[in-house]
Amino acid sequence: MASENVLRLGYWAGMEQYSPDRLLAHAIHAEAVGFDIIVASDHFHPWSDTGGQAG
Repeated sequence: MASENVLRLGYWAGMEQYSPDRLLAHAIHAEAVGFDIIVASDHFHPWSDTGGQAG
């Protein structure tokens, strides 16, 4: 029985980086263009007082 390697792509929605409305738009677009999975972080507060992502 031969095995088949399949590449699956996902979109990670970083809640600390974008507003909920923008994340939803990104997720809808990712699904429309064929991404296999959409994952959302559970960290919805900014990493610093000035906002933005960690790093």
